[in-house]
Amino acid sequence: MLKETQKNWAINQLETKGFISRNEALRNYITRLGARVCDLNSEGYNLIGEYKEINGGKDFVYTHAGGVEYKKPQTAMQKEMSDIYD
Repeated sequence: MLKETQKNWAINQLETKGFISRNEALRNYITRLGARVCDLNSEGYNLIGEYKEINGGKDFVYTHAGGVEYKKPQTAMQKEMSDIYD
C-alpha cells in the first residue's frame, strides 16, 4: 500500500467532509497544515480558515471560499481540452 502524502490527505478531507480540521491533521501527524493549505491555494483550491466549534470544542477549520459546492481545480491539460471542446 502506498503512503498517502499530506497534500493528498488534505484533498481527501475536502472531498469527503468538505473541510480540513487542524486537530484532525495533528492526529494524522501533519503539523504544518497551513503550509499544505498554501500549496493547495497555489493550485487553485481557494481555501479560507476560521475557528469553529466542533464536538464541544474550538478548532481551526479550512473550507472552500467559494461556498458549499466544491469543484476540484482542473489540470492545465484538462483546462486546455475543455476550452477546445466547449
